[in-house]
Amino acid sequence: MAEGRAVPPAFSWLESAPAWVTTAARTIIVPPQVGAVVHAATGEIIGANDEACDLLGLSWEALIGRTSIDPRWAAVSESGFPLPGPQHPAMRTLADGRPVAGFLMGVLIPAPIGAPHATGGRTRWIEIETVPLYADATVADREGPPGAVVALFVDLTGSERARVATDALLSSYRLLGDSAPGLVLRVDRHGDIVQAAASAGLEPRSIEGEAVVERLHPDDREEFTSFWHRLITHVSSPRQLQCRWRDHEGRYRSTILQATPIYDSTGGVSGAAIGLQDVHDIRLSRARVGELQAQLDWQRALAEVAVEGAELATWDWNVTTGEARF
Repeated sequence: MAEGRAVPPAFSWLESAPAWVTTAARTIIVPPQVGAVVHAATGEIIGANDEACDLLGLSWEALIGRTSIDPRWAAVSESGFPLPGPQHPAMRTLADGRPVAGFLMGVLIPAPIGAPHATGGRTRWIEIETVPLYADATVADREGPPGAVVALFVDLTGSERARVATDALLSSYRLLGDSAPGLVLRVDRHGDIVQAAASAGLEPRSIEGEAVVERLHPDDREEFTSFWHRLITHVSSPRQLQCRWRDHEGRYRSTILQATPIYDSTGGVSGAAIGLQDVHDIRLSRARVGELQAQLDWQRALAEVAVEGAELATWDWNVTTGEARF
């Protein structure tokens, strides 16, 4: 990145940040309007400047302690696909000590607190470069995993490169949406349906404004309420639930519900994206197979009892070889 200035006094640190890291990081040149975050060897963010918080739409409290592979970033590559954790620039540098430059990554910027309808924020494209930090400042040729890494990034959302990346991202999601079976919902923190979409020619818009819990079988509502409470209060909560969903004809269908939280600028959950997969026919088929197997087992048991009770012998005769077994 172009010529700039030293890390400003607004650069904040986790209290437990090692002294050598804070000292080494302050030697990095950080140009104006460039975000800077410092990752410990574990990957956790232990330092950041004010620009980083502004660019990522997060308070210091929400940013500190995260890693670059935190699912709340919903990070995507320039080609429009989800970015695997080991490919994140900071994680790559922490693994092998090699700096990364010019890496474009899309991150989810959470909606401001109080934004209507759990909008889910927007994608911001940031260009990242990384600088490895070593505890031993006297080492000339530093090789191997560093003790920390500084990630510097700028907002490229308005660039032509970002526009092309956005087109790739939208195409990717459109293909996934068209091929995904079932129903997809956007739900606010209270569990009310804000937006609904579906493939296979279904028209789900009529359920917008309803509460998810009201669409479930009465016997499943208590379990869903508990599931939802855990989802909006714990990052690592379970995200899948088996339930019975009332379809447009009023029938309750066996369904797999998969929820992905939507976060706000404090790191809290402002809503969720919910996918519903109808597995009713599959379960009926499995149940029928189970019934047939049980009937077969019962008939076999009856035959064995009948043979033993009559004190009869059984035998097999292979008509091709003439072999007989008694």
